[in-house]
Amino acid sequence: MKKKIVSGILVLFLSLNSLFAAGNKDVSAEVKASFNKDFVNAEHVQWDSFDELVRATFLLNNQSLSAFYHSDGELVALTRNISPEQLPAHLLIQLKANYMQYWISELVEIYIDGGTQYYATLDNGETILTVKSNSGEYWQTERKKRNKIFHNNLKK
Repeated sequence: MKKKIVSGILVLFLSLNSLFAAGNKDVSAEVKASFNKDFVNAEHVQWDSFDELVRATFLLNNQSLSAFYHSDGELVALTRNISPEQLPAHLLIQLKANYMQYWISELVEIYIDGGTQYYATLDNGETILTVKSNSGEYWQTERKKRNKIFHNNLKK
């Protein structure tokens, strides 16, 4: 249950970046100490907070990552944007076969609770889908919404 709640919060983080209040002012010493221990060579760290989670976005080995912490300094999840070629082969094949009418607008790998989940945002102009693979075996639709730009243009 905790995993589903945290996953839901992470999806909210990933899809609603504009809600973040940037800056270091809300970052506890525990979070900063944990981050510095976990990611010794991190560069260009930026902090955001929302409710009970704090996000550090940073570069590590020239790769952009985000680490999510509880306010007590516990690392909750680690995310990174990936390219389709970085997906496990069977997930890429399923994505292309089952959603061939969509293009991938965002692909995120999330390491949480000792396992890896993948989220793909897919778009076909009319509809935007968020699909999730948390078992690493298959994709399931997490969210489906109309593309407002497309539908607003139809009304004109």
